[in-house]
Amino acid sequence: MRILTTPKAEEFLEIAEAELLRHEAEHSLILSVALRVRDGYRYGDASPFFLVAQEEDRLIAAVVRTPPHGIILHGDPERCDVLEQVANHMASIGHTFPTAHGTALLVDRFCRAWQQQTGQSFTLRMSQRLYCLTDVQPTATVAGHMRWATEGDIPLLADWWRSFIEEATHDDVPPDLHDRILQFIQRGRLAVWEDGSPMSMVGSGRGTPNGRTIAPVYTPHEARRRGYATACVAALCRHLLSEGAQFCTLYTDLSNPTSNRIYQSIGFRPVADCAMYG
Repeated sequence: MRILTTPKAEEFLEIAEAELLRHEAEHSLILSVALRVRDGYRYGDASPFFLVAQEEDRLIAAVVRTPPHGIILHGDPERCDVLEQVANHMASIGHTFPTAHGTALLVDRFCRAWQQQTGQSFTLRMSQRLYCLTDVQPTATVAGHMRWATEGDIPLLADWWRSFIEEATHDDVPPDLHDRILQFIQRGRLAVWEDGSPMSMVGSGRGTPNGRTIAPVYTPHEARRRGYATACVAALCRHLLSEGAQFCTLYTDLSNPTSNRIYQSIGFRPVADCAMYG
């Protein structure tokens, strides 16, 4: 087993990209983060961390971390034994992380191995499902329309984004939140559903060569259960597909059956069950 680590996304992608692209939708998170870093995007001040584990030039496992965020894990489900070697290697070089994310089986196995190596335990923070959409299904008519967010929306959308983080991801609010929202707006990747005033927001910040990821999705409590988010997600997906994307992906919280049902009604189909440990 050959394990390599590097702070350079281009070195990681030279080894891992072809294998990850074989199941592009399933690997959209780890792939899109690596691609963004390669293209110059910075998630924080600290250097990113990339790891590949190979056996006879075949990719068996991969790890991506962009501090302050946790690790994103990829692995061959038939070679879970390699995760123990990966955990041992990361522990030996003193690499630590706050959370671990990946398909449910792999991340559970990795966190068990990490605890054996270091004594540090992780608990399940969220069970998720990754969905993929290739065609938008008709949705119920909803009052209002989608429009692109503007700089004038930033104060409101920053409040919504903070609430989204508190409810959905439980991460720390980034200190440069306003700048990140501005980047979404400048790239035409943040939409709001307007019905007299903004009612919901939907973004698409990450992507892979053939796909786009939907996130964040947020509707304030007073505007929920009116179909605004459903309509806005559907409209944004139609736009992304019309631009040339072959598919759209998103993650849901499995503890929220309503959102899972709504996304399936739009046309999203399950790809993999995932988990976040922290």
